Amino acid sequence: MRTYITEIRLSQAKRAAAEAELAATRARFDALCAGIGDPKSDPAELSRLIASEIAGVTKNLLSRRFTAEDAYLLRGFAEQVKALRELGKQLVDTEVWSRKEILNFDGEKFQFVLQEIVALFVAAMKEAGVLEDLRVSIMKHYKDLMAMNEPRVRRETEKLGNKKRA
Repeated sequence: MRTYITEIRLSQAKRAAAEAELAATRARFDALCAGIGDPKSDPAELSRLIASEIAGVTKNLLSRRFTAEDAYLLRGFAEQVKALRELGKQLVDTEVWSRKEILNFDGEKFQFVLQEIVALFVAAMKEAGVLEDLRVSIMKHYKDLMAMNEPRVRRETEKLGNKKRA
């Protein structure tokens, strides 16, 4: 009878330890997800957290003695490691995309910068003493040249971006 009570207490202690371990794992995973969702998070720190979780799973795996009936536990550990690896790969992909240089010709920022450059060019012509008729003529020629060359400029810009990524 005494042995049976001791076994029940041990089993309850193991269950409590397992539940505490699961709660801690969930808390770490929640923190990891919050970091991934925060664009200001440092990807290197998140990668370290992922590596730490993989190491923890591996340590947990190595610290146990498995029997043939425990195959489902091994699959669980393997799935955990796979999920963490995929998360790490996704983090790297996201970081690559966030550093990718994109020039949106139709975007509000680009349009603003281009308008400011043109306005400064017009002001420079005015300060240099270029007559109004000549300034208007230059701006009309500029507008025509931009309209004709815009597709080429867009293609060349895209090629520059592709060369940089390769």
